[in-house]
Amino acid sequence: MNLYVCTSELKTPNALVLNGLLKDESIKLKSIYFSKASGGDKGLLFKIKRLTGYGIKNLFKIYLQKIKRLRSIESKWDVSNELSQCLSKLKSSGVITLNGEDFHPFLKAVKEDKNGILLLIYFNRIIPKRFIGPTPIINVHPGLLPDYRGAQPIFWALFNNEKKLGLSVHRVDAGIDTGPIYKSYFFENTDDSIHSNLIKSSLKLRDELPNLLHQIYELELTPIDQPESKAYFSRPDASQVSTFLGMGKRYY
Repeated sequence: MNLYVCTSELKTPNALVLNGLLKDESIKLKSIYFSKASGGDKGLLFKIKRLTGYGIKNLFKIYLQKIKRLRSIESKWDVSNELSQCLSKLKSSGVITLNGEDFHPFLKAVKEDKNGILLLIYFNRIIPKRFIGPTPIINVHPGLLPDYRGAQPIFWALFNNEKKLGLSVHRVDAGIDTGPIYKSYFFENTDDSIHSNLIKSSLKLRDELPNLLHQIYELELTPIDQPESKAYFSRPDASQVSTFLGMGKRYY
């Protein structure tokens, strides 16, 4: 199996998942495409516009949460060193890393690899339809499908006071988060923090995703189609973020 990965800017959650893949010597990790943070690869102005849509006051509150809580959350889950370990492994492994370069040549190379599989880990871009073909494209969605399709599923699950959270691994089709599901994982919400729950998801994936990918590649798993009636969640606006924070929910 030749594995290609698309993910967002490297931080602890996706570093956890990558570390699990790098540990499995039977997986040949060919290359990783890192998209730019908060806005795919559409540039700084797009990023600023998206962030300010959350409201300046809300952004300040979220930033304070990050300063106060990020280190303690990652210490609690014993993942403080995962990012540095991932960077070190990538440097020594010889895996090709692409940082916001032209996306389409990367996807073209994946599509032409008959032994390839493309894995999306918390990725913030949509795969163009012309690159969706025989090569399996597998998405790690940090929310339970089909109930929480779309952007920021953990935000919306906490916003709706869900007691059980989770993640779904599904095949990508022409829709957004609509492809058939290979497996869903469930866990209890214990602290109303987006980052903490994302760490939980990533720990589960670090331990179980390599074996799941082997099963998918060897056609040992049959994905289950999703119903078409479930809603799609867009990114929250400033009012919704204010309500979220006012409920005592946290980004960190």
